[in-house]
Amino acid sequence: MFDYYSRICQRYHRPVVSLAILADEHPSWKPVLFQQAIWGCEVQLRFPVCKLLDLARAERRLLQNPNPFAIVVLAQIKALQTKGLLGQRRVWKTTLARLGYERNYPKRTILDLFAFVDWIIVLPKKLEREFDREHSQYEDTKNMKYVTGIERRGIEKGLEQGLEQGLEKGQQLGQLRNQQESVLAVLETRFGEIPYPLRESVTAMDDLARLKQWHRLAIQLPSLGAFQARLRER
Repeated sequence: MFDYYSRICQRYHRPVVSLAILADEHPSWKPVLFQQAIWGCEVQLRFPVCKLLDLARAERRLLQNPNPFAIVVLAQIKALQTKGLLGQRRVWKTTLARLGYERNYPKRTILDLFAFVDWIIVLPKKLEREFDREHSQYEDTKNMKYVTGIERRGIEKGLEQGLEQGLEKGQQLGQLRNQQESVLAVLETRFGEIPYPLRESVTAMDDLARLKQWHRLAIQLPSLGAFQARLRER
């Protein structure tokens, strides 16, 4: 939280509010403070926290709230509360999956909410098939054939592809981060403290090939000034 806060302040030079939304299942875990002190120098960041489990007490209000995000919050809460309670879980999945229809949300919003509820409130295969049949019949009565079997398989496939793409992207980001740190480590080892604008240029570079070139330059060039000059040439 402190890293995010300080870096956003440095980049945008604007007042920043940091808010933590906690979606875990541990009621007593509520970190609200970062504090560090050494040799009389002290820094502290206190931030507001929203614990989704605390909102479980406002279940009726969430059910009545027209904001689509209320369904997202309820889905997360019920996914935690109904672990091992398959009957209740199926009821809540059915209830939340239908709220978008009942509130006449746009089709895209209904599909997005359905995909989220379907992803986070998981049922055994038998109950899932029963849920599919009931939902299909419900759509028939509403004359809103949105989440057909084919479309639902497309949603599921999209979620799987999104997960695969997310993992691949995470690996690429990890490689970029490692290469950025390698460039900075070489510069610091050879030339000492790195000016902030140069550090920011390195951490903002998202071209892995270019970072590898910079790493070689950091090893080969005789001074920090020469390194900065080569970067300006490119």
